[in-house]
Amino acid sequence: MLRCRGNTIKLIIIIISALTLLGVVALHLLIQSAIVDESDIETSYVVILGAGLRENQPSLSLRYRLQSGLKYLEQYPDSKVIVTGGLGAGEAYTEAEIMKKFLVERGIDKQRIIKEEQATNTFENLLFSKEIILEAQTLEEKTLDDKTLEEQTLEEQLDGEAIKLMIVTSDFHLYRAKLIAKRLGFEPYGIPAKTPQVATVRLMVREYFAIIKTYIFDRIV
Repeated sequence: MLRCRGNTIKLIIIIISALTLLGVVALHLLIQSAIVDESDIETSYVVILGAGLRENQPSLSLRYRLQSGLKYLEQYPDSKVIVTGGLGAGEAYTEAEIMKKFLVERGIDKQRIIKEEQATNTFENLLFSKEIILEAQTLEEKTLDDKTLEEQTLEEQLDGEAIKLMIVTSDFHLYRAKLIAKRLGFEPYGIPAKTPQVATVRLMVREYFAIIKTYIFDRIV
């Protein structure tokens, strides 16, 4: 009896382990499938997602993102950029402020740069960027089928025409960022910035859980 019970427990452990492994492989393949450089596509708006500061300077991940965004902005001088990131714990400046400073020091006209300084995660990065773009588009608030402006997707507000958005973020992060952007009604494109080698494993593992969270929670309700 005890032997039978022990075999059952082992079988359950094997099944759970196999399912976990399959899940990790599936998530990894999804992440890899989104690592495509689409910088040959010109968009009116570019958003560079924040990635933390170190002593009031861009972290290495953020520096890589900014460098990738800088190349795009130099290539397409008519594109405007939203730098998005709020104030972290113990920091004197918002990520957006430091990101703007980085770009201005490298020749980008400050009139092209829009700061978004409230976001604390990827969903907020893109949601608040959406609000900035809508305001810039000077769309008037209106009610459509008993929906307020805030409850509508960009397609609904623009009569079915989604806004093309270029997203600059770390390569491993691009899948989730584009997934969220699609939910918000954008037509997203991406530029994958490289990930610091010393942090690759840690960031990838964290991203697996973040993707699951996004599937469940990151949506407008």
